[in-house]
Amino acid sequence: MKKAVTTKDITSETIAEKFVSGTSCNLMQPDGRGWQKGKLKICFEFIPEEPESVAMQSKSVETNSSPLDEIRQLANELASATATEQN
Repeated sequence: MKKAVTTKDITSETIAEKFVSGTSCNLMQPDGRGWQKGKLKICFEFIPEEPESVAMQSKSVETNSSPLDEIRQLANELASATATEQN
């Protein structure tokens, strides 16, 4: 006989394990001819609100520029100014 599950047996680790590996169960067959043994798995799917083409466009804009570009430009200007002063 199976042991009853109590709330103290439920931890975040056991819940995560059940999501990944599934939990054994019996499901009534659609035709009503008995029970089907198997596993129940729960999975989630993220669906972004914006269309994929818009997300791809904004991604390509981000790859063309870098947050460091402004710092590089300032460093180059400073190096040029320093070189000019030394001459």
